Amino acid sequence: MEKIKFPVIILINPQMPENIGLVARAMQNCGLKKLILVSPREKWPNQKAYDVSANANIIIKNTKVS
Repeated sequence: MEKIKFPVIILINPQMPENIGLVARAMQNCGLKKLILVSPREKWPNQKAYDVSANANIIIKNTKVS
């Protein structure tokens, strides 16, 4: 199992990829790096999330899905 360093943001059943992108953007602003999605409604990765994430594309790219 991969060792996870904290803090980690976990979104459970996120509905809209735009909201995930905005979370990534807020995370970038706060210096957070790890995002985990649990059962996202939309297929992941999603271009809509990239579109609204501004400079947080690396967070979107490295997001884990379970």
